[in-house]
Amino acid sequence: MNRPDTVRTVRIAGPGALELTEVPRPVLGVGELRARVEACGICGSDGMFAGLGRIPATTPFGHEVVAEVVETGPGTDPQWQGRRAVLLPFGSCGTCVQCRQGEETRCTGGFGNYAAGFADEAVVQAAAVPDWCVVPDGVSSTAASLLEPLAVAVRAVHKSEVLREERSLPVQVAGAGPIGLLVAYVLLRFGFSRVTVVERNEGKTSLLRELLPGARILTSLPEEPVHCLFECAGAQPVLDHAVTQGVERGGRICLVAAYKAAPTLDALQFMARELTMIGSFSATLADAESASRILFAEADVLQSLVTDTVPLEDVQGAFDRLRAGGLLGKCVVRP
Repeated sequence: MNRPDTVRTVRIAGPGALELTEVPRPVLGVGELRARVEACGICGSDGMFAGLGRIPATTPFGHEVVAEVVETGPGTDPQWQGRRAVLLPFGSCGTCVQCRQGEETRCTGGFGNYAAGFADEAVVQAAAVPDWCVVPDGVSSTAASLLEPLAVAVRAVHKSEVLREERSLPVQVAGAGPIGLLVAYVLLRFGFSRVTVVERNEGKTSLLRELLPGARILTSLPEEPVHCLFECAGAQPVLDHAVTQGVERGGRICLVAAYKAAPTLDALQFMARELTMIGSFSATLADAESASRILFAEADVLQSLVTDTVPLEDVQGAFDRLRAGGLLGKCVVRP
């Protein structure tokens, strides 16, 4: 059990290895909030990068955080006390050209500073928690932890430019991990009538049908081309199929997945078929605000995406199951 002057946190011990350790409880600075973590989702990128050794050892992590404010620092509005809020990982400088244009993911001053959520507590600047991140009564912290991945999905749909086009055009999501599933959810919510989801793990079929009524669920890539493919699988065969036949001539590929190894591309086919590829990374504050309106209105439905919850002591096991493909939906850590 942690002492009053320490808090527990999960850190990287080495490639694929995590450790639960105690660290000194930080002293609050001006404008800061101390929040007790109630839920933190495990992101697929956490599992992949930690497993590959791309996150430095001893680094605390976990970025899909919901926490209740338990203490306010000097100069901080005391009304924050007792509020639950999503602590977004979209820290940015706020002053560079990209930030001023609302493109925080392209920040040149250091995007991605965030409070590590695989811990008992997190400390953040109150100014970094917008009012719309406060979790409404009646929405569970487990459901609220989906805000960040939902924001990633909202950004991908916006970046793909399909919202400028007819909703009857065929679109496809390859890979129905949490991000891919949420991309399909957003597409359906925006009125697209021909949404296909390809997920080879047949164990996910029931969950997909529950959350994505109206979508066509397949376990292999279809022969007929689509107008836009959202690549959420991080799989070379998906990219090969998209470039050669899976996307119609003049169509688009929206690359959302992270790849374990650099993929290759048939540049001649890509050029001859006049395809367009769009990268979509993380999310902006505007994307997150849009996602909050969806999530807080539909939390009862979206919470079904969370299929596993674990305490801090079992985070290593949850990461092992994630890397082995043993999680059907989202796993959330509940300290």
